[in-house]
Amino acid sequence: MSFCIPFIIVHNRPTSKCHEKSETHLSMQSDFYKSTLSLSQFWSFAHLVFLLFCCVVLVHPANADDGAQTMQERLDQATQLQLSDLGLTEEEQAWLQSHPVIRVGIRHGYAPIEYISEGNQFRGITIDYLYKLEELLGVTFKMIDSQDYSDVGSIDMLSGVTNPDVLKKHQFTALDQPFLTFPFAIYTHKINNTINNFSDLENKKIAVFKKSAVTNFLVAEFPAIDLMDIEIAEDAFSAMEAHQVDAYVGNEMIVDYVTNIEGVRFIKKVGYTPFNAQIYMAVRSDWPLWKSILQKSLDSLAPEQDEILKKWDLSNDRENLRLLIIALITLALIAAIVIFKSHRLKQAIKIQDKISQERIWHQANFDYLTSLPNRMMFHNRLKDEIKKSERTNLPLGLLFIDLDNFKQINDQLGHPVGDELIIQVAKRISGCVRAVDTTARIGGDEFTVIMGELSDVNSLENTSVKILQRLEEPFHIHPHDIYVTASIGITVFPDDTTKVEELIMFADQAMYEAKRLGRNRYHFFTASMQEASVYRHTITNDLRAALLSKQFVMFYQPITDLNTSRVVKAEALIRWQHPTKGIITPMEFIHIAEDTGMIDHIGNWVFDQVLKDAAYLRKYFSPDFQITFNVSPRQFMDEENVLSWIAKLEKNGLEGSAISVEITEGLLLQPTNSVKHILSEFINAGAEIAIDDFGTGYSALAYLKKFDVDYVKLDRSFIHNIEFDNDTRVLCEAIISMAHKLKIKVVAEGIETLAQQTLLKTYRCDFGQGYLISKPMTLPEFSAFLQVYHTD
Repeated sequence: MSFCIPFIIVHNRPTSKCHEKSETHLSMQSDFYKSTLSLSQFWSFAHLVFLLFCCVVLVHPANADDGAQTMQERLDQATQLQLSDLGLTEEEQAWLQSHPVIRVGIRHGYAPIEYISEGNQFRGITIDYLYKLEELLGVTFKMIDSQDYSDVGSIDMLSGVTNPDVLKKHQFTALDQPFLTFPFAIYTHKINNTINNFSDLENKKIAVFKKSAVTNFLVAEFPAIDLMDIEIAEDAFSAMEAHQVDAYVGNEMIVDYVTNIEGVRFIKKVGYTPFNAQIYMAVRSDWPLWKSILQKSLDSLAPEQDEILKKWDLSNDRENLRLLIIALITLALIAAIVIFKSHRLKQAIKIQDKISQERIWHQANFDYLTSLPNRMMFHNRLKDEIKKSERTNLPLGLLFIDLDNFKQINDQLGHPVGDELIIQVAKRISGCVRAVDTTARIGGDEFTVIMGELSDVNSLENTSVKILQRLEEPFHIHPHDIYVTASIGITVFPDDTTKVEELIMFADQAMYEAKRLGRNRYHFFTASMQEASVYRHTITNDLRAALLSKQFVMFYQPITDLNTSRVVKAEALIRWQHPTKGIITPMEFIHIAEDTGMIDHIGNWVFDQVLKDAAYLRKYFSPDFQITFNVSPRQFMDEENVLSWIAKLEKNGLEGSAISVEITEGLLLQPTNSVKHILSEFINAGAEIAIDDFGTGYSALAYLKKFDVDYVKLDRSFIHNIEFDNDTRVLCEAIISMAHKLKIKVVAEGIETLAQQTLLKTYRCDFGQGYLISKPMTLPEFSAFLQVYHTD
């Protein structure tokens, strides 16, 4: 077998063009590399300097001539320390000292492995290793151009060998381990669609370097492969460009280097072969110590291999250059465009600034959804209209409009539908007022109308009626037909007040009074409303204090089984023990608690107290005793909070049947998913559901069965008239009868006379509650009452 190096022969011979191009690219790089210390070299040098400094300082000048070591001896000591770090034996170190110059045979012409530059200097990866070894071992390598390794007398070692077996006849011995390994890669023309990996080489025509070791490997792997021998890499590139071969298999390091130096762009790398090229250094067979020294030295340089190879990897250089050129061209074009359009840009900026300022002003003063004036613009307009009114001595009217039950519509149908409803409401209100009037949206579903310079104050009433009628008409928002009403509060300047903030506040109070009176109406402000507002404010503040200081007390009113006259349950009724006002009933503060959101905290206290008292009554009076309590529709909006009550039942050791939840019938007419879920969970837990004040609202029995209602409570207004009004008696009897047919029990509220109770028994009413039996009592009073009444 020939001693040719397969990975090297992929490249050109010494006369190749590649040498000329690579020399220009790498000569400065290599020279700089030789003259530059690496980090490890720097520390080695610093170590030597430090040792010399110590010697100079510590040795007294008077003794400098008496037995002191020479400078060369000190340097030799430092070198010996470095050689000891390599693991060299004393014999090996002595061998090095006796061989300061070693002749190296360089088989040049195979860039980037090893070649001679135009300046007749050796260059390449193996040369860089030799420089490293010189610095490490303190020897000098004399590099000799040698294409024939047969003359052992003129060469001491070889810098790069791939076939150690060939060396035996030349009296050289390769080191035990290679110091470089490169894979053989597969290269094809970029338009190739047939070879994508190693297994695709079968039955293909492949270019390989003549006498390369990979040739035997390919033939053994693919018997039907057709190989074309080439002398230099350019021959393989030409054959691929002419489509004479399907692929080229060559050393990756060399082929990538050549393609970048030559600027070859029509080939691509598609994969690798399992074959690798391994490069060894070799020494004279009669120098075993040098072989050991060299192997240890190369092993110590292994961590620096990536640094050495990176210098010769040009695969990214041209791509980076191409990207740089593209970037520079792009920047130049951008600069040209900027210069060309600079004056237009300045004009556009001025225009945009004006547009932006107008947009900012509009966003600050107008509602984003309806484009009506917002709260800020409304205040400014109101101040301006008041000034006009003062000059003209004509009154000004302010309408405060709030939609009824808008939140329920928004929650049920979604915010997009709610937004569209607000937009259409704004258009309808604007269409009901004069062009000179200001319609504004100051909140979610709150609108105001400023009507200035009124010659007739009655026009305020006429406009309010027109708005209410217009809003009563259905809103068609696909796919829904939505019905909504509004409540309107009206104030007049200067009759009601001359202050802007009070004018708005009084209109707001009048609007709430309209809601209290039944909604879908207007109401003028009166002085009594201000008094009521002050009282409301006081109650609100006192309620917050009541929650903190535990001023609430639970009262219980017994409910009897009209068939047995036994007390089987009781209704829990909250009372507020005010420190100065005494007992306050729920009628005076519950609606305020609902409006302010405190109802959830109060409701939690009620439920906890009911569970505690129910456990007591079941333990000491009857294991089946039940307490019924009211839950506000407002509380159903906080689903998570109400559902947390169910877990408290089990925690208190109570069955669900210990409680009955009283709700209003209006809650079931248009139930939300939240309401359905809460009721379902209570029913599943064993609690019973009762409809309070039945008969005062829609009184539709059909929905009662749909929601598994257990009880209906006849309102006290029916019971009050049952003795004297025949229609009332007929209606009560009919309700009781129909409820029984639906398997729903009936509780009569407000029984005050024996005659009322007798009639209800006649109609087979199930339960009775009222002052005839007992007024509401505290728990101790109720306990004493039960002992007398014999519930067991």
